[in-house]
Amino acid sequence: MRNVLESGHSGLVGGQLEREDEAVLVALIAGIAQGQESALSQFYDRTSRLVYGLALRITGDADAAEEVSSDVYAQVWRTAVQFDPQKGSTTTWLVTMVRTRAIDLIRKRIRIQERETDLAGQELWTCPNPNPESQHVLTEMRSRIKAAMSQLAEDQREVLLATYFAGLTHSEIADVLRLPLGTVKTRIRLGLVNLRRLFETQGMGL
Repeated sequence: MRNVLESGHSGLVGGQLEREDEAVLVALIAGIAQGQESALSQFYDRTSRLVYGLALRITGDADAAEEVSSDVYAQVWRTAVQFDPQKGSTTTWLVTMVRTRAIDLIRKRIRIQERETDLAGQELWTCPNPNPESQHVLTEMRSRIKAAMSQLAEDQREVLLATYFAGLTHSEIADVLRLPLGTVKTRIRLGLVNLRRLFETQGMGL
């Protein structure tokens, strides 16, 4: 299966699965469920452009799209036996996996970014010529920012991290989290309002 996942993206032109190919894809999934690697290879060739293209659109990053694609086909290999054509098309099955894997990857990267920045926006709070006094002030600011962020509701903290630490646009966040754009904007606005309130209670302006 490794060689299959490392091959190029040779799927259908335009990334769309032709309706007449559905029966072929269903048959290939049945073969995959029986452990046939040749069936997985053929399935990959027919669907990889769709999978990679959607992963790239969601993540906005080629390396991330490659990782998502590999994860998706590994999942196809593991779960083909669970596929039921009566419950949905192969396209729907694949798209659901791609979106789930892409969202998981972006959330993982947000958590990594959260740890790397210590939830403190260190790049925003720097001093070109630090001395013991200024360094103490910066450390205190970072500690307060971290404490304030930890008190936000999870949904507000998530969108703020995605915006200010992962660098995603509002539209990208809506796509990744599968939320209406208005909901994302509302959560960001509420998160900033609550951050300001928390900073004011700590005697620190924003």
